Amino acid sequence: MAGNSTGNTRNLGFVSRLDRIERVWAAARTEKGELALLVRNHEQAIRTCTGDFSPVEHAAQAISAALHTQGDPLESLERRFVGESEPQTEEPRLVIPEDDPTTSPEAKRRLISEWRLQASRGAKGRAFSLRVREAYNHRCLFSGTRLPTTTLFKPPGVVAAHILPWRHYELDGVNNGLCLNHLCHWGFDVGLLRLDYDSNNGDYSLSIPTEMVEHARVSQADIEYFRSLAGPVPRARLPHSTRDWPSPRYLKSFNEAIAV
Repeated sequence: MAGNSTGNTRNLGFVSRLDRIERVWAAARTEKGELALLVRNHEQAIRTCTGDFSPVEHAAQAISAALHTQGDPLESLERRFVGESEPQTEEPRLVIPEDDPTTSPEAKRRLISEWRLQASRGAKGRAFSLRVREAYNHRCLFSGTRLPTTTLFKPPGVVAAHILPWRHYELDGVNNGLCLNHLCHWGFDVGLLRLDYDSNNGDYSLSIPTEMVEHARVSQADIEYFRSLAGPVPRARLPHSTRDWPSPRYLKSFNEAIAV
């Protein structure tokens, strides 16, 4: 919680706030103009900070001065660079109950299956699915195949997958979803395909964890299709608005939770 001299307080939601800041940074990297330069200076000050916070403070003050704001400039920056401000959400984290009788990997797999089942139910789940598929133009982020609903393709060949569980956090923004074909959806759920975000260049990449490669070898599973998808994800497959890109924080939390 943050407060001011008048007694007003606000829950800043550290992880979700940092996620919003990173989206502004990513958008400003491709923009021109004084404000974009100030945002890039702010990112540089944060990333190179070694204990002296004065460069960070000066960079933030320069942004506020350019925007003519006296309070938090983040919402103004979001409107300028990513279209609109993002709603506050509590810090995402995934917890396996301490009294769970199964092993940790088994519990994680079961929880993920339950999340997907829960996400598919009800009007909110259908609305989320439609928003995600439309944002990605009905194209699978991992494979690039476009499989929309047509007069003959019902249901469509792509689905909306939650990154973090809707039932725990109601994170139904597009940035908590991925548009995937059914096989890629399965691969993502079981941890065969891992999606990571590189904050240095703002790119996403797919990989197959080493333990999954070994498991596939021992079980004689054919994963050549998934091997062909590994590598950088073309930006052309991402939504038009950077605000709708997969949240780096949500991805990090998911990857940590599903790791065997």
